[in-house]
Amino acid sequence: TRHNAGRCRGIAQPHLHSTPINQENSSNPGHMTNNPDNDAGKAHFKARRFAEAIECFTRAHASLPNDALVLGNRSAAYSSLGQHSNALADAQAAVALDYAYVKGYYRQATALLALDRAAEAAQAASAGLNLEPRNGQMAALKDQAMARLAAQRAEESEGSGEGSDDDDDEAEEAEQQQQDVRMSAEEEAEQRKARAEARKAAGNGHFKEK
Repeated sequence: TRHNAGRCRGIAQPHLHSTPINQENSSNPGHMTNNPDNDAGKAHFKARRFAEAIECFTRAHASLPNDALVLGNRSAAYSSLGQHSNALADAQAAVALDYAYVKGYYRQATALLALDRAAEAAQAASAGLNLEPRNGQMAALKDQAMARLAAQRAEESEGSGEGSDDDDDEAEEAEQQQQDVRMSAEEEAEQRKARAEARKAAGNGHFKEK
């Protein structure tokens, strides 16, 4: 509506382009140009008006449906309201648009951890670390997810009331699950690398033809 458009666009200021919620390089193919609704959403987010931020990011997404950053911003706003399923959906969509969007994996892992899906959270964090190995926040999030996963396995083992042989089986299963997380993240990274190389080759071919 006109009222909503005014509420989003009326507060956007030029100096808000580099607010903490979104500092990535907009030259990336998945990161489009600046948008007044997105800027207004960032201002609302900074002021902790998360519902208004979501409204503005939704308007921005309608204008820039292929912008990973807009979806990442809305994911953060959803997460701040405790709407973790929505946060996860936006984070996954953002990564699908731009496989190199590291913050998208962080938001994905955060949402998965909040949804008590620790193994998947560790996998998402691992995927982010494959792209940016020195990201301390991502490493800490992965450690948190792995600790949660280990605690879940320990609780299940205690609740079963079974003997030591079964405890050993539980430990082996937990270790295998952790290995699966690592392998899955590595395979996902290889697939992303292959897709990136294919896109690069296709682009080079396009320029050669011209």
